Amino acid sequence: MKVFWSLNVLENQLLDQIYAILINNSDITISIFPMNVNYEELSNHPLNQLDNFILLNRKNIKSYKSYIIKFILHLLFNQYDLIDTKMAQSKESYIVYLVSKIFRKNYLVNLYGKERYILDKNKNVTKKFSERVIKVLQNSIFHICNDKTLVEVSKYVGKENYLLYNAINFERFFSIKKENIVVPTIFYNHRLIPDKRPMVFFEAINILKNKNLTFKVIIVGSKRLESTLGEKVNSYINEKQLEKYIEWIDYRVDGNMMNKLYSQSDITVNISELIVPSLSTLEAMASGLSPIISNEIDSEKYVEDGKNGLIVNSNAEELADKLELIIQNKNLREEFGMESQKRVSLHFDINKWGKIYGDLYRYILDNGPLPKSFMEYEI
Repeated sequence: MKVFWSLNVLENQLLDQIYAILINNSDITISIFPMNVNYEELSNHPLNQLDNFILLNRKNIKSYKSYIIKFILHLLFNQYDLIDTKMAQSKESYIVYLVSKIFRKNYLVNLYGKERYILDKNKNVTKKFSERVIKVLQNSIFHICNDKTLVEVSKYVGKENYLLYNAINFERFFSIKKENIVVPTIFYNHRLIPDKRPMVFFEAINILKNKNLTFKVIIVGSKRLESTLGEKVNSYINEKQLEKYIEWIDYRVDGNMMNKLYSQSDITVNISELIVPSLSTLEAMASGLSPIISNEIDSEKYVEDGKNGLIVNSNAEELADKLELIIQNKNLREEFGMESQKRVSLHFDINKWGKIYGDLYRYILDNGPLPKSFMEYEI
């Protein structure tokens, strides 16, 4: 079974995903032709040793335009059983759609998140964005959806779909050795965008400061000083004198650096709107951090409130109360961390994810059985 993965960037998580599919499904070969490749990560990854993984020749790609031309030519002159494209809003997905319209090539779409904007009037997306996403989705033969909101998008355009939650190679994070954490440390790994509710988080931090609690915050991501929200967040930090509590990693970090930050932290916070589950939250949980997440769709799949973490309504006062509870109780932090590792290994194993993905290919191409739901599927 020959499959072409349409994607722009090949990085660590995608390496893990492709490896999980191929190592658990020997009848599948995956070819990729990304614009950007982290060759250092690839050279150190076991995927690099598999014969059924093909990274296509990327010589003489000097610009995005030359990449797109080669991408189109490859699709036109090579035969695959299936094209698997990522993110309906990407340029690559739109090219796959155009090629399939003319040459009748079968493709599925893996919906990652922004596709849900076509159903959300508050996002004010352009008409062009919505039309292109809908065209890509409607002309595909199947959808793989990362969360329930994306299932609704798939239903909206009238396509068959499967809900496949994110999963990770948890063993890689289990091996992270904790440093001697003297001060309770909160890890916040989210972009400064409205969906992530950053002001709620920093208002909660200010409440903790005013209670004279001892703690530290590690933030990963751009300060986005050029944006209105970024300017507001940074002004608030300065106004409330929160700088001494915060270590801000204001640049893109690699996997090794991220692992080091996990080893220095013991609490992770995710108070996003609508959809909480994220790869960064799963990684933090697998690294033994205690999660506090907002009460949104499927939050209970990740956190059993009071057993492996806490679920909060997203207001600063309640978040501060929950943080205070964990900050002042080291035993509770350790218990939540251990239980979170168990939960990730039980429910979010990337090997299970890879087996399901292979079953979905066989369902689409060979009329095989549709796999059980992600949470019920056992390996």
